[in-house]
Amino acid sequence: MTEVSQTENPQSKSSDGEISPEEAAYNLNRLGLAHYIVGAVTAVSALPMIPHLLTSWEIAHHTGDAPLSENATQLLKWVRLLPNLDRPEFDDPLIGVTLVMVIAPVLAMLIVHGFVLVWMGKWVKRRKRYLTTFIISVFNLTNFPLGTAVSAVTVAWLLKPEYKRLYGRLQVEEEGRKSAS
Repeated sequence: MTEVSQTENPQSKSSDGEISPEEAAYNLNRLGLAHYIVGAVTAVSALPMIPHLLTSWEIAHHTGDAPLSENATQLLKWVRLLPNLDRPEFDDPLIGVTLVMVIAPVLAMLIVHGFVLVWMGKWVKRRKRYLTTFIISVFNLTNFPLGTAVSAVTVAWLLKPEYKRLYGRLQVEEEGRKSAS
């Protein structure tokens, strides 16, 4: 049996454990790509809600002249399963308006959140907007599971000196410490 060497590439890490600037740049490029993917998945996840929004719109504008479509009838049956919504004083248009007022903002927030994540990927790849990227990543930790994974890596890497150096933040912090003392 031959033994596999467990030594690390001497060019990739310095003596104090920091990675090379080339490897840090490569990692940030891949992190930017991960932000693109998570942003696209987040925005696309809003698409299945569009038929529900349109059906809710139909229910909200139902006057009783013509029967509701099959989709609208099915949606009303599902909503009526919720507690306290099976009472007769809740008419169908009121339920439709309520559904539109719930579904439309959620749909908009998912799409906007997806675009923000795509822009974050662009910022990470260009090494721009360090603080904005950091703050949005902290908030995005609650976006389980994909957002949590990508944001945890983003926050961890943006706190390391080799990545701060790529953003030009390390010199700013060192100058600030020197002027404070």
